[in-house]
Amino acid sequence: MTGNRSIYVLLVFAALSITACESLEEDIVGDAGKDPANANPIDDHSELSGLWYNDPGATRNWPSTAEVPITPIGQRLVDSWVQDEDPMLGCIIGFGRIVSAPFPMELLIERDRVTILYENDHQIRRIYMDGRGHPDDLYPTLMGHSVGYWENGVLVVDTIGLEGSYFRPSGALPYSDSAQITERYSSLPGGKQLQIEFTVTDSDYYQEPWSVIWTYSPAADILEYRCIVREHLLPESGSQ
Repeated sequence: MTGNRSIYVLLVFAALSITACESLEEDIVGDAGKDPANANPIDDHSELSGLWYNDPGATRNWPSTAEVPITPIGQRLVDSWVQDEDPMLGCIIGFGRIVSAPFPMELLIERDRVTILYENDHQIRRIYMDGRGHPDDLYPTLMGHSVGYWENGVLVVDTIGLEGSYFRPSGALPYSDSAQITERYSSLPGGKQLQIEFTVTDSDYYQEPWSVIWTYSPAADILEYRCIVREHLLPESGSQ
């Protein structure tokens, strides 16, 4: 009788162990394992990850104000540009200057977020990939608010809530705080280069959207960036 009881106990213990292992495996796999259609296959986009460098020549690939459908208000802003009043001289560097400058950047791709580390001004940009939208009470900031999604292997990013400024070159192609920027990040054939298409939609300054395309090559590293404020932009001594 004792022997039969021992065998029974062992069988129960074995059954419980199998159930516990199955439960643990289920926890590890998570919801994505239960429903592959909802999983974000980040491994498929690994070719976009890493360090990338915008060729300095590519930054000159800008349309002129005569080539974009600029509004009269936008043109007046361009005409009134004063180089010595450029906020960038005071180390106030906004989205337009960050994304278009010839400095390296690093793309870190995760399941629910893409993080971009820029050498320029050491800015950090977070692109939310978890399905959220833009907040209703968004306050304009230098880098705005970005959300994204995958479309046939292309990273599509939508950014709003930007504080109005300019793209390079200085004094040309302004954007307002109601601008919407759409970026499409894709790997060129061979996986050796990254292409980004920027589309600007800004009814305040442009009659219709316009786009520019840049090509990036692999970069070696991100170095220290130091912005030096021009002295004539500093407050006078004793001023509040």
